[in-house]
Amino acid sequence: MDSRPNPLKRKREIRDSMEKARRLFNSNLQKLIGLSCKKNQTDDHIQNIKEIFTAISATEPSLIITKAGPYIWKYKEELARRDEKFFIENTFEKDVATFYGDPIPEMSDTFTEDDVSDVMKSLKRTWHLLNKSEKTIVWNHGTELLRAYAQYLGCEKKLHAINIEIKNMNK
Repeated sequence: MDSRPNPLKRKREIRDSMEKARRLFNSNLQKLIGLSCKKNQTDDHIQNIKEIFTAISATEPSLIITKAGPYIWKYKEELARRDEKFFIENTFEKDVATFYGDPIPEMSDTFTEDDVSDVMKSLKRTWHLLNKSEKTIVWNHGTELLRAYAQYLGCEKKLHAINIEIKNMNK
């Protein structure tokens, strides 16, 4: 007899873990945006991203991790090394173009490709306003974003396997 819990119970547990990872991701991203807004209060681009993030968080919170997660994950090595030079000197033009190749419908009217480029420039300007301890906070939030996204991906993989198991049970 199989000693593992019922697949539906495991599926619920994995979904709960996935939701915790999503909340952790969004919380850390919100803190990063909040710090940027606080340090650069006159920058309209950063204020705009905060408003958009707040709106999407309220209406479609999973959209943030599913859209932003892959871009953050792409630079996991640079984040792990805390490679400041890489992030300051990179234009991220290909990422912006890729992002707009698969636009977010909720944002397409209010957040253009140029806005993304402007926000990236604003964030880079804000970086130079941060003191050493604030930069450490930013790196720590970046690390937490990676950790949360890795957990989220792991849950997706487990959820897929359980869905196959459930499908096979019903045959």
